Amino acid sequence: MNDGKGFTSVISRLQESATVESVYGRPIESNGKTIIPVTKIRYGFGGGYGTDSDGDEHREDADDEDRESTGAGMGGGVIATPTAIVEITDSETRVIPTGSNTRLAAVALVCLGLGYLVGRINPFGR
Repeated sequence: MNDGKGFTSVISRLQESATVESVYGRPIESNGKTIIPVTKIRYGFGGGYGTDSDGDEHREDADDEDRESTGAGMGGGVIATPTAIVEITDSETRVIPTGSNTRLAAVALVCLGLGYLVGRINPFGR
């Protein structure tokens, strides 16, 4: 049994999908402007394999000493996050970041919340 074929297949598909077209979307033309969406692509995957072929007699479920146990698992995922828009006109080209204000506000709220909690817990703050 060749368990490496599945892993090789996943790697092959990842290599095929990791292209410039994955990051830069198709240009959209409207009202004298060309808009090109830009995304951040993140890949993640993991796998595992296990075997127990020692025929341990002390196991409760050890019915047959010749029995071999094997196992394999693999998983992965892809996340595409919009990061910017490239706007091209006759007079200029601009890169407009997306979502930066939302992230900044979320970080500020988390910091304020943590500061409040630490202030309430710290007995030396009073």
